[in-house]
Amino acid sequence: MNGRGKPFNPDKPQTQRTNAAPPLIIEQDLREPEFESYMNPATETKPDEIPVSKQLADMFSLLKPYRFKYGFALFLRLMANVFYTALVLNIGQFVDSLMNPAAELRVGYFVLRLLALIALQALCTCFGTIQGAIVGEKIDRSLRDLFFDRTQRLTMAFHSESNTGDLIQRATSDVDEGRRFFSDHLPGIARVLFQYSTNLYALWRIDPTIALISLIIGPMILWFALFTLQKVGRVYEDYQNRESRITSDVQENLTGIRVIKAFNQQNYEYAKFDKLLEEKYQSGKGVLAAENLFWGGTDILCSVQILVSLVFSACLTVGGKISVGDFIAAMACVNLIVWPIRTMGQLIVRASRAMVSMQRVIMIIAETEEPLDTGDQLPATTPPRGKIEFRNVTFAYPGSKPTLKNVSFTVEPGQTVGILGLTGSGKTTLFNLLLRYYDCQQGQIFLDDIELARIPRTYLRREIAVVDQEPFLFGRTIAENIALGADRPIARDEIEAAAKIAAIHDVIVGFENGYETTVGERGVTLSGGQKQRMTIARALLRDPQVILFDDATSAIDAATENRINEALARSTRRKTILSVTHRVQSVLTADLILVMKNGSLVQLGTHQTLSHEPGLYREMLNVQAQIENELEDELNRETEA
Repeated sequence: MNGRGKPFNPDKPQTQRTNAAPPLIIEQDLREPEFESYMNPATETKPDEIPVSKQLADMFSLLKPYRFKYGFALFLRLMANVFYTALVLNIGQFVDSLMNPAAELRVGYFVLRLLALIALQALCTCFGTIQGAIVGEKIDRSLRDLFFDRTQRLTMAFHSESNTGDLIQRATSDVDEGRRFFSDHLPGIARVLFQYSTNLYALWRIDPTIALISLIIGPMILWFALFTLQKVGRVYEDYQNRESRITSDVQENLTGIRVIKAFNQQNYEYAKFDKLLEEKYQSGKGVLAAENLFWGGTDILCSVQILVSLVFSACLTVGGKISVGDFIAAMACVNLIVWPIRTMGQLIVRASRAMVSMQRVIMIIAETEEPLDTGDQLPATTPPRGKIEFRNVTFAYPGSKPTLKNVSFTVEPGQTVGILGLTGSGKTTLFNLLLRYYDCQQGQIFLDDIELARIPRTYLRREIAVVDQEPFLFGRTIAENIALGADRPIARDEIEAAAKIAAIHDVIVGFENGYETTVGERGVTLSGGQKQRMTIARALLRDPQVILFDDATSAIDAATENRINEALARSTRRKTILSVTHRVQSVLTADLILVMKNGSLVQLGTHQTLSHEPGLYREMLNVQAQIENELEDELNRETEA
């Protein structure tokens, strides 16, 4: 172990600064699902390509926490079938009693028996359905919780490659399809199979020949259903993917509505959206065609089966081999065999759609989480001193060329570092590596002389605050947005103090509800600069030892930026600050300036040294000075005029 650090124990609280997340409200058995990760990037496995046995195993594993409740619900549904079959047989006996003058007619007794069977069948159906629906809702809730929690814990690489609309589709309609599988489809299939067995037994007791004839249709319909199942699985996966694209397009358009209006793209976006709808419509026709192929074929098979059974049973009745009551009961049992088998085909088709949807959900749940607590060492002091070192670091995003090439520099504790460079030179990537959103492929990064790869991500993101170039505010109050991420109760005066440093306090108190004003999509409209200042206040309130500013003042005017910088200088003494910027004026007083170009560190020094050296820094300094001089001359001419 490095003597400069201390070992990390993930089960032991490190300090009071630990950000403890609230416990998930999901069943324990679903917290760690045993789904195998079959998402092979090389083959890009699709849900309809996964073996049915694997899909069923994944689906039934979700029932584990509720197996007793769900089993009881199925038992009630099956008993309802028993009572219904008994009702049919009793009706046959009642008819025979009516037609036999010698038999003692006990109408009241039969009516009571029939009413009792009807009541029992209704009660079992009612409570069985309710219990099954409750389990389905519990699974739905647990899956949504688990899906949401898993997406929060997946890597930045996953989110950068994922489509937001597709994830929303999986978290909503796909999960709902899974709920219907457990509350409707699976109980329906079990009910049909049991109903088929009980009514076949009842037919056998009436006449074995009729029972044997009724067996013909079952295997044919099941084979036809399985044939249709494969076709529906393929076309439904395509249908869901197209629906995901529509969701993504709507989400993207609503987010970028200002750009669409500014560039008069309404007609273009409408035409593009209409094309997506047409593609979904054509795919939906394929789903309906596959399903209707099943309906048309099974209608013919069922009708022929009923006709054959009717003729044969009528012949037996005329020949005196079965009674009229037995004939009525036999035809009722035939109907309870034939049409439910057809219904089971329908349930199998719908279950196949639910299985495709559930595999789309399980594929996300089965993704590997970001190892937040992986690491065996912490800096010797908490908070850390703030020394940062990059040593021969090379990094490339997945599927891209290297963004950083052999970058090396050292930032001493308490230094303020400015990072300059053209767009795409790798400035933001430095921050992504410091926060361990990604790990470098070559080289090493150190915090307080401890290699970053050995420090848990939770610790790094607690002790390092970042202010992004594109600020994001949640649909909450201003106070809640500024206090976001704080791991202790925050007093209002602390929030106001951070807002004053970020030069946003006066703006906030100007709102009708002050710090209780709701911002975000449902609240007041803020300028880009106001949002940036709120996110600066958010970062300062956490009191981190290292602060990363990713062009965080790009939307703020120069005068306000100077006020913020002066306040930051007073309030962040002895803190390490790294600031990405395009304004040379913003780094004039920095202790160290890094100049990036095409992923390489081309210059390093202070303003005094770099301004006298030929290179990119002096070029940027001269260009910005020239622009400012031209603007000043233009303003002077307008004033004189």
